Amino acid sequence: MADFDPQAAPTGPVPATPGPTLPPGPPPPAAAWGPPPGAPGMPPGVLGVPPGVPPGGELPPGPMPPQPPRKRHTWMWVAIGAGALVILCAGAVVTGAVLSVRGYHRAHRQISAALGQPAQDGQLMFTADKVTCGVTEVGPPEDYVTPTGQFCVVELNIRNVGTGPAIFADALQEAYAANGDRYGTDSAAGLFANPDPTIFFNDINPGIDVKALVVYDIPKGGDITRLELHESPGSKGVLIKVR
Repeated sequence: MADFDPQAAPTGPVPATPGPTLPPGPPPPAAAWGPPPGAPGMPPGVLGVPPGVPPGGELPPGPMPPQPPRKRHTWMWVAIGAGALVILCAGAVVTGAVLSVRGYHRAHRQISAALGQPAQDGQLMFTADKVTCGVTEVGPPEDYVTPTGQFCVVELNIRNVGTGPAIFADALQEAYAANGDRYGTDSAAGLFANPDPTIFFNDINPGIDVKALVVYDIPKGGDITRLELHESPGSKGVLIKVR
């Protein structure tokens, strides 16, 4: 082995060893500096490259990849619609009920009249001419009846204003006291009071007028303030104000 001679070593700067050079032109894209797609341990999407995008960042020609659907709050609109429907239905029910009640009252409103004034119910026109209370007996002197309390006798004029025969029934006619007590007729006493008792059994033809005495047996000291007269059991009736 030869001995090292320091005087023989070259002096001055050591020339640089030339390295690899880049080819002329623009620098390669940024994605080219990373590992190629599919390299081990590097899942797609690394280094800003989304899945399905080839190196270079350019999308292939063709339709865009499908986007995930937006969430729609369908349940909220269904709830709002259902609430509005409930409100509308409730309003319709209330309105219908109010109209039904008004119609019922209109249909069942009774006609009112005073003594001596005619009032029609069904085919019969009633006129109460007089009400007499404190009567102690009714009927002829040789055959009469007495009350439990006192008799009140109502003189009625009845006219058939309809187009067919009608019957007047004294049992349908009611009387009321000032405190609201309701009195029924004493039909047996009415047979004694009327000169022609068959008035309660015979038809009254259209255009015919008849007179009848309707008798009530009420407590002593009592009084009648109004009458409710009916042509038939299902009719509205008319109110006659006595006092």
